[in-house]
Amino acid sequence: MIFREAKKCNVVLFFDECDTLFAKRSDDGGSNQSSNNNKTALLLQEVEAYDGVSVLATNYKHNIDPAFFRRMKYIVEFQFPDVDTREMLWTTTIPKGTPLADDVDIRFLAEKFEFVGGNIKNCILNAAFLAAADPQAEGKVHMKHYLLAVKYEFVKVGKVFTRSDFEPYAADVGL
Repeated sequence: MIFREAKKCNVVLFFDECDTLFAKRSDDGGSNQSSNNNKTALLLQEVEAYDGVSVLATNYKHNIDPAFFRRMKYIVEFQFPDVDTREMLWTTTIPKGTPLADDVDIRFLAEKFEFVGGNIKNCILNAAFLAAADPQAEGKVHMKHYLLAVKYEFVKVGKVFTRSDFEPYAADVGL
């Protein structure tokens, strides 16, 4: 139905987190898996018959059924951001009016913490909340707020970190 309506309206179909919908088929013999395989086969037919534009986005390309790749004309892969790109992401994602303390070292954050844009955005938002709740912050976001937000982001995504990852600021974040 989605493909039929999209064709009538001449729209671009966007499938975010497409690895869940376009998942690899398996042959483990279970009834649920058989149903999922049938759905994947039907989706393959619809994708092939659709002459409009479809955009798929995923962080887990390896989970997509290879048959979908044969039906794709273009694949654009975005590489993990390097240090300079991460610094640019930190700098441009912090809202212009954010009152930053003098101790904030964006280059340090970019060099030490290998995050993608979404993680950086989360850290910036969480640091602002931490600063707002900190009576000693005097209305400014300090380096410790960013570092605490980074520490929380590590925990949230299940990344292991050590005291040395936060040096020379480790004491500021309770490490």
